[in-house]
Amino acid sequence: MNPIALALMIAVLALLASVQGHAAEKTLVRVDFALDDPYYTDEFSDAELDSLRLRGAETIAAVLSDRFRFLDFQSAAEAAHTLTVKLDRAEGGGASHTEFGFHFQLAGPGVPQGKASYLVFRTKDQYLAPIGTIDALIVEIHERMTQVARDKLIDDLLHYVSIAEVGEFRGGEPPIWLIDRDRERLCMSRRSHLEVHALIPSSGIGEAIRWVVEPFAARVLDVVTSDDATAPSHTARTKIIATPAETVGAEKIRRLKNAPPAEVRIDSVFVLVYEPICAPGQISADTLDFRDAGAPP
Repeated sequence: MNPIALALMIAVLALLASVQGHAAEKTLVRVDFALDDPYYTDEFSDAELDSLRLRGAETIAAVLSDRFRFLDFQSAAEAAHTLTVKLDRAEGGGASHTEFGFHFQLAGPGVPQGKASYLVFRTKDQYLAPIGTIDALIVEIHERMTQVARDKLIDDLLHYVSIAEVGEFRGGEPPIWLIDRDRERLCMSRRSHLEVHALIPSSGIGEAIRWVVEPFAARVLDVVTSDDATAPSHTARTKIIATPAETVGAEKIRRLKNAPPAEVRIDSVFVLVYEPICAPGQISADTLDFRDAGAPP
């Protein structure tokens, strides 16, 4: 093989490995797009509706991945959590001249039944407006999805999805967790807030050691200024560094500090407030490639 071609192939393989490795650093959430109201379905053939549902899921996944970079949203993927986004009447049923909106529902481990969120798609005043083409609908779906409120969707649903289950606890002042996720890749600023579920060893006199899950409200640190020997090394600082929030009770902090650091484990980590340090990407409906999503070539 030509040396230049060989070098190029090696570089491409390295890049692909890097991308796959980084993708694995985020929790995967499957996205499904549902649409079955006759208001829309009567306008298109079955083949067109299949294409619309697939392209809609792809568009929604791309926008959510850009706005909530601590998770990886993908359509048609196997994942523990599935986010179903249904375009339906606001009131449900067959109400006429009504508002249409996106009904978000999340299913998966740790998600209570009935949890949902909602985003307006078309208001009641737009009920008689033309449906438009599939391409026009995809553009409209994209535009509305970019307006989803981060705080609302996190409060309603996304805070049930753990972003990490691996990390290291360091004692000292303040006590910190080194969470095994790349904070820069997740675009997570120090104004973000987490809930760390820590496994803390507990036992009475003569009892076997057992681990108790303790939830801790936590804030993200930019850097650790402590000179303590437990402070993370420079190579660890791309991880998420978090410390218990000021609202955590003194007794919980005491139990945490008294536990041997090597025996404190991370069970799960949830995002409560997300303040990104990255500007949103320039994702548009025109730049998305739907050839694998059933769209005509």
